[in-house]
Amino acid sequence: MKTKFYLVLMPLLLILTLPPTGRAQTATPAAGDGSLDIQKEQLDIERLKLENEKLQLEIQLAKQAAPAPGAEPTATPTSSKDAILRFRQDFSNQAMALAKAHAAEADLWVLDLVNAELWVNGVRYSLYELPVAASEQKLKMTRSLDERMPNGTPRWRYRIANADLLKYESRDRGVFEITAPQAAGDFKILTPDSLSFASNLGDIRDNVGNLYFKYSGDDEKGDFKILRYNHDEGLAFSDKLEFWVGRDGSLQKVRFGTLDEN
Repeated sequence: MKTKFYLVLMPLLLILTLPPTGRAQTATPAAGDGSLDIQKEQLDIERLKLENEKLQLEIQLAKQAAPAPGAEPTATPTSSKDAILRFRQDFSNQAMALAKAHAAEADLWVLDLVNAELWVNGVRYSLYELPVAASEQKLKMTRSLDERMPNGTPRWRYRIANADLLKYESRDRGVFEITAPQAAGDFKILTPDSLSFASNLGDIRDNVGNLYFKYSGDDEKGDFKILRYNHDEGLAFSDKLEFWVGRDGSLQKVRFGTLDEN
């Protein structure tokens, strides 16, 4: 009887002495959670160190890029372009005021070489619209063939008194030229920078170099000294400007446009 009792009791005792399965499974993860927290704190510390180093580097770069005290700030391409646009607008406004003031002088043209414009009797035209100006202002104009491109496209010479325009039929721009008046019906000129055919070599040197046109050299051809200026906007042919001065030092000819073509 006792033997049977012990046989039944022993398995129960063994079950009671074993650790609960749920406790054994939850104990290990608890220890693991603490380890992960430590690792997370270490990663946060390293991240903060890297962010601090990055900030210090940015501060150093900013100091190197900053201009020295009292130094003029370097113009960026954008600010330089904006300055040129403002200059051209101001120059155009001056040309307009000059043209309106001299609108009654039929033999005077106002030349705005910065904006490639011509004012006739107070009306604005592009320098490359000489035929339009002739038509609207009832000016006598002749047209003659100057040459042809290899594909047959003609280049015409339009002439009004002492002014010429050479222009290929297929192009928007060309070469404008005007010489000092020699006969009745020829035109005088005036520019916003106070140049006229009464100007001399010194006047040209003092007044023409500006934000738009830069002096590019001079040359001599026959009896003339040629002062050259240009403005390059990345075009196939940059705007160029020439002043031809005679032996007596007076301005005799102005040429403007795609002078590389001729």
